[in-house]
Amino acid sequence: MPHYIFCNQLIASAVHLPELTGVSNVAQNLLFELQKPRQQESNVTWLHHWNTPDGKKSISYSQLEDGYLLRFPSLADFVISPSTKQITCYPTPNTPIETIRHLLLDQVLPRCLAHQGMLMLHASAVSFPDGVVLFIGSTGEGKSTLAGYFHQSGNQAISDDCVRILDDQGAVKVIPSYGGLRLWQDARQFLFPAVQDTAPMAHYSSKQRLLLDPEIPAALENSSQAYPILAVIVLSSSGESSDAAPVRLETIPRRQAFIDAMQQTFLLDVTDRQRYTRLMQSLGETVLKLRFFKLTLPHRFDALPQARQLILDALG
Repeated sequence: MPHYIFCNQLIASAVHLPELTGVSNVAQNLLFELQKPRQQESNVTWLHHWNTPDGKKSISYSQLEDGYLLRFPSLADFVISPSTKQITCYPTPNTPIETIRHLLLDQVLPRCLAHQGMLMLHASAVSFPDGVVLFIGSTGEGKSTLAGYFHQSGNQAISDDCVRILDDQGAVKVIPSYGGLRLWQDARQFLFPAVQDTAPMAHYSSKQRLLLDPEIPAALENSSQAYPILAVIVLSSSGESSDAAPVRLETIPRRQAFIDAMQQTFLLDVTDRQRYTRLMQSLGETVLKLRFFKLTLPHRFDALPQARQLILDALG
């Protein structure tokens, strides 16, 4: 069975995962299995729902007699073992494989690793010679677009949707999940006009996935894929697209930085108070060691150069 790397964890999967780096057949940390399609059962007691910005249920969570259930309505059920090391997917009859991979990589795996005690953050990451800058923010704020602009400007995009944060002898570092960018058609054409090798992210979205093989700066190559974090940039769109809409970068008080970061963490069992408390403690300790900035970024491509320069100036 093929093996892949996700946040330095080894995943055995009979399903080909082209977004991830394949490795030799070794003992895995997680196992992913895909079963035959089936209809989703309605007789389930739900403990929590995650909603889209327009209020629709995107993920539902329930506890089973032997594990956990994550349901993506009309798409797939993911049954997860108590240890969260075995994941079984039961797609609905019309769900294509690219959508299954998207749900696994961008939603299910981060929550499983978070349940195992890892601090997982919904973020894009770009590399510098001496570390990494993270971009966080709500869906639609432009994280992937900004990361793509940095990538085209010489700062490699090494992770687009999820990263793992860890403390390495007092230094906060980041482990990327996988390379690539998920971009809307207009952003892809603006940033990568010559790139034709793209793939659908999921059948229900017009976003395209660009697979990148980033070149890690030489100073970071021997760091076991754990890179120092130089700064965290919280994206906040001004809601304006006019030429007069300003681009601003300002520091964030620690309390606000914690709130912004907490909103971008991954959780599986939101009813587990002990795990929730440990997450808050770990994140609180992390926030104290990092620099946070708020970037007000209008929805204009011509605002990207100014945004990048403001970030470079802040990094010194």
